[in-house]
Amino acid sequence: MKEVWRITHADGMTEQATIEQFSDGEWFVDMGCSLWNRFYKSYSWARKYLERNGYSLVSEEDVLNENIAELEEVIQIAEKCKNAYFWTPEKSAGGRRWNEKKYSKYTEWEEGGHEWSARTIMEQSCHNVYFRTEYTKDNKKTNLTAVRNSLERMKGEVKCSR
Repeated sequence: MKEVWRITHADGMTEQATIEQFSDGEWFVDMGCSLWNRFYKSYSWARKYLERNGYSLVSEEDVLNENIAELEEVIQIAEKCKNAYFWTPEKSAGGRRWNEKKYSKYTEWEEGGHEWSARTIMEQSCHNVYFRTEYTKDNKKTNLTAVRNSLERMKGEVKCSR
């Protein structure tokens, strides 16, 4: 069992934490920083810890919908930028860095008992535009077709749950 919890701060920044049970029966609260991660003997203590710190539980369907949206964005960028080698880079350094930030994305998700990740990376020099993608399934390289198939399976899960 793994639950996702989230907190949104006044400045709009969002942080995420997870509660997961290990095989020895202990509950682990992962807050993204090793200083704040904790082990608990019971689920209720782990849940109270997050509630005291302002976190609220996020439904599995919400997490799945967010994963789908992020993955669709990565695939859209990959399709748009596949011929980036022939693009002309921005004239200003600020414009080049803005494009790099706009077209460089990373997402990871779990589907079918596997851990997936997808990354798009754009780099621009004064004269060239470079674009590459990295897709992994259980830390092994895979391709865009497998990622698209995973996306379709996730969309099918959402339709089935409605």
